[in-house]
Amino acid sequence: MNAQKKFDLSKLNSNRTRRKWGDNNTVDLRDIVDVEIEGDKYDKDFMEYVHGHFLIVKSNQPSKLASFDPKVLKMPLTKACSTTKSLVKDACQMSKNITGFLGARKTGKHNFGHAEKIFRYVLLNLYDKSKEDLPPLCDEIYCQLIKMTTSCPEQAIELKGFQLMAILSAVFPCSPELFPYVMSHCEIKKKLKGQDDQIKQLAWKTQRALRRGQDLPLRRLPKGVVPTEAETASIMAMAEVAVRVFMEDGSSVLLPIASYTTASQLADMMARTLQIRQSHIFAIYEIDETNKQNALKADERILDRLAIWQFRADTAMEADEGLDRVRSGDLSSHFLYRVKFYPHTPPKDDAGCLQYMYIQAVEDVIHGRHPSDIKDCIDLAALQLQEEEGDFKEDKKHILEGQLQRYMPAEYLVRTDNAGRKKICDFIMRRYRVLTRTKQFGRFECQMGYLNLFKEWLWYGARSFDVECSRVYPGLPPMFHLVICPERILFVDIETRQLFKKLEMKTLKNFGGEGQYLKLKLDKEIRMLRTEIGEAEQIVELLDEYRIKSARRGR
Repeated sequence: MNAQKKFDLSKLNSNRTRRKWGDNNTVDLRDIVDVEIEGDKYDKDFMEYVHGHFLIVKSNQPSKLASFDPKVLKMPLTKACSTTKSLVKDACQMSKNITGFLGARKTGKHNFGHAEKIFRYVLLNLYDKSKEDLPPLCDEIYCQLIKMTTSCPEQAIELKGFQLMAILSAVFPCSPELFPYVMSHCEIKKKLKGQDDQIKQLAWKTQRALRRGQDLPLRRLPKGVVPTEAETASIMAMAEVAVRVFMEDGSSVLLPIASYTTASQLADMMARTLQIRQSHIFAIYEIDETNKQNALKADERILDRLAIWQFRADTAMEADEGLDRVRSGDLSSHFLYRVKFYPHTPPKDDAGCLQYMYIQAVEDVIHGRHPSDIKDCIDLAALQLQEEEGDFKEDKKHILEGQLQRYMPAEYLVRTDNAGRKKICDFIMRRYRVLTRTKQFGRFECQMGYLNLFKEWLWYGARSFDVECSRVYPGLPPMFHLVICPERILFVDIETRQLFKKLEMKTLKNFGGEGQYLKLKLDKEIRMLRTEIGEAEQIVELLDEYRIKSARRGR
C-alpha cells in the first residue's frame, strides 16, 4: 500500500534536479529491521500455564482444554476472562471469530472480516491503556489460538490458525507472563519434523512481532481505526508492505516495512539508502492533505499512520472539498524525509548529509518558507546555479530564461514586471560569472557556501508551532506563532506575521511539557502555553537538542 503524492517534475527540469538517490542501489537493511529470536530460550510447556490460569472443571481435562476443538467455546479458557458477564461474552465472541477464520465452522464472512472484528474488540479495550494494563481478553485470544493449533487434525486449519496468530501478534501483545509460552509454542512448530514450510514461516513472523512488541508501546490507533487490509494480506502472504518516502526534491524511494517498523527505523533505512552517516539529525514527517508537516514520534509504527490515512479517506463525506482528488492520490498524505535538528555547522565529512541539507535549504528558500532578503536570495541563486551547471560558459548565458522560479522565491517574481525579472536574472548571472572566475567552487564548495550563507539567516532551521497562552501574560498576545530555530526562539504575531520577541537559545533556563501544554521560563516567569495535540513534546525535543545536547557535543 503506497501513499503517493503526484509531482510534476517536468516543470522543475527534473533531469537537473533529481539526484537519483536510491535508484539502482542495492542496500542491506537487515540489521535495521531484523528481530533476533533466541529460540533455545523458549522451551516452556504450555500445560504449566494451563494448570495455573485456565478455568478447569471436573468435566474437562486440562489436556482437552488445550487441544483443538472445532466447536465455539461456551465459556472462556482463562480464569481472568470468567470474572464478569461481559468478559465471558467477549471471549465466546472471539472463539466464534477464530473458528470462522480457521474454517472450523461454516461462515459467510471472509477472513479479513473475522480478523477485523477481533481488532475492533481488542483495540477498543486497549484504547488509552498501557502494556502494564492489558485487558484479559488479549491473553484469552492467544490461548484460544494455541488451543486451535495444538493436535489439529487438518493442516489447512492449522495454517490458518498461524496466519491469524501472525496477524494478531502484529496488532496487540500478550502479557509478559504468557509471552514465553506463546514463543515456545511457535518454536515447537518451527522445529517439528516434516512441518509445513508456511507454518514455520508464520510461526517465525509471530515470534518476531511478539518480540518486537515487548520493546514498543501499544499501537497508537484512534477509536474506530483498525490495521489496513493491505497489512493483513501482507502478513498472510508472508511479504513486506512497501511504503514510498519522498525527498525534498520530489524524488522518492520505496522501502519494505513490517507491522512493527517504526518511524525511527524508517529514517535509519533512508539514511542507509542515501549514504547519510549523521542519521540522528533526520526524521520522517507526515505531510497531510492540507500540506501540514508533522514529525512522527520515533517509536510510532509506520503502518498505524497508513491506517489513519485509510480511515480518513474511507470516512470522508461526499461534500468534502477535493474528495475525488484525495481518493485519487493528488492530495493524499505522504511521508517526507527531512532534517529535524539543524547542526550549528554544515557537516564537511558527511557528503550524503551535506547534499541532503543543501537540497532542503534550496527548497526552503525558493518556496519562501522563511522570510528573506532579495539580495541574499540572489547570492544563493548564483551558488545553486554554479552547483547544478558547473562553470559558466557563453552558451549558458540564457539558462535562466523561463527557469527563474527554480532559483528565486515567487514573492520577488510576482511583485515585479518582465524588466524587473530581467534585472534579477542579470544580477544572478553576474555573480555566477564571478564564482566561476575564482575557480574555487566545485559542487562541494557550492553546497557548503549555500548552507553557510543560509545559516546566517534569522530564520535558519525554523519550525513554527501555533500556541495559545493558558492565561493572560504581559507582553504576549492570546495566540501567536512560536518558532524554534537552532540559535533562538522567535515569537511571531499570527495576524501581522511580525516578529515581536526574540529569545537567544543560550539564555533559555527552564522548559518542559507534555500532551498539549508547554512550559517556558520567560522574563524570570514561567509561562504555560497550549499547543496542538502532541506538539508540546515536539517543541521540548527541539529545545532539548538545541539548548542541551548540541551544546554538550560542542564541548
